[in-house]
Amino acid sequence: MKQKTVTQEDLIPSESSLAQVGISLSLSEDHFPEKVNWFKENLTFLVIEVRKQLKIAKRSLKKIDHKKIADIRKRDAHINNVKGMIEEKCFKAIHEATSYDVEWVNLLRGINTIAANLERIGDHAVNVAKQTSYLKEKDFIKHNFNFDTFFDIIFSSLQLTCEALFHRNLALAKKLC
Repeated sequence: MKQKTVTQEDLIPSESSLAQVGISLSLSEDHFPEKVNWFKENLTFLVIEVRKQLKIAKRSLKKIDHKKIADIRKRDAHINNVKGMIEEKCFKAIHEATSYDVEWVNLLRGINTIAANLERIGDHAVNVAKQTSYLKEKDFIKHNFNFDTFFDIIFSSLQLTCEALFHRNLALAKKLC
């Protein structure tokens, strides 16, 4: 009697066989709306706050404003706190997830990574703004570099971040990278 060779595909259950026992691999808001909403709201808020930081940094490159530089430092602490809340909630949700919640855990890992990267972008904006106060020639950057294009790219990418993540749009996510 000839034995069948088992392949790796044979070991991975199909989506239809998982559906028969009540497990879904597709990520939708209907699957866990109350879980997703908090993360959507707070990650969107983080994007908005980082965008404000970048606007201040961009303005600082054009015209040094010590009041705005002080403001950007205050906002940075708030961004760090929101990122910390997201991180804490992600870790807690991952810890509570079952082995069948693969897509949910992957989403949480993505949310946590994006939150950390947004916080880092906010930190860079603070550093840019702070460094402008050390310039001897205030118009040096404005007249020698076209930084508007770079900020425009960052702003448009920030707009698409949540859409790529929460709509699971891989093509858009690749564009952002």
